[in-house]
Amino acid sequence: MFLQGIRLRDVRDWNKNVTCVPTAVCAITGITPGEFQIFMAMYEQELGKPVHDELQKGYEAGIWMPFIERLKARIEPVQDFSTTPYEHRPTITEYMRGQLPRGVTLVFGYNPTLDKGHVFAADGTRIVDSYTGGVIREFSDDDVEESTDQFRVVRVFEVRDEQT
Repeated sequence: MFLQGIRLRDVRDWNKNVTCVPTAVCAITGITPGEFQIFMAMYEQELGKPVHDELQKGYEAGIWMPFIERLKARIEPVQDFSTTPYEHRPTITEYMRGQLPRGVTLVFGYNPTLDKGHVFAADGTRIVDSYTGGVIREFSDDDVEESTDQFRVVRVFEVRDEQT
């Protein structure tokens, strides 16, 4: 199923209804949001989970991360701030200004007050996120929406082709 290789790219067929999870997954795999929705529905059905007929605002990481691995990709943790007290975790801006892992990564943030998470795809300082409109942009403090920077980084995963 997975032929395009793991790399950061613009999301084909992105629109304002595509949230962070499909944006991040599509940005690193090359599938479209429509293909993501179809593949996720098939995978959810296999797992006996409720099947969604349209893109959702939130997807369980326990479902979509193994889905990426099904596309012949490897996901490995490279940074983990989960045991760091929330107030000491880096904001997205602080994280992106710091020492970044090399290669394609998925960066997970969380805000306990909102009880919401956020994920985006990155390769060094280049990012693809729902706030970038699904296109690659060089990270800039000016670009980060205030609502996005409310999340503090919890975990960072490197994603690469299964063969590498």
